[in-house]
Amino acid sequence: MIVLLSGKKIVTSRFLKNFEESLKEHSPFFRCHKSYIINTEYIVSYSKSDGGTVTLQNQIEIPVSGNKVEELLALFIRVIR
Repeated sequence: MIVLLSGKKIVTSRFLKNFEESLKEHSPFFRCHKSYIINTEYIVSYSKSDGGTVTLQNQIEIPVSGNKVEELLALFIRVIR
């Protein structure tokens, strides 16, 4: 399922891997979990509790896989600099 900023949901039958490969060249997209790809431009906060979650502008909380935390934090450092 694709959730747009407007809240509209689009159901698709494609595997997430297909989207990941298509979006690889577009830097704001990041696969933070085996079940989620997020647009990093809409991250509001990151919490380390409960294994790590990001909160997006639409108030949706998305889990972050343990093996993706360092890569996600590196994105924050790049943005701050």
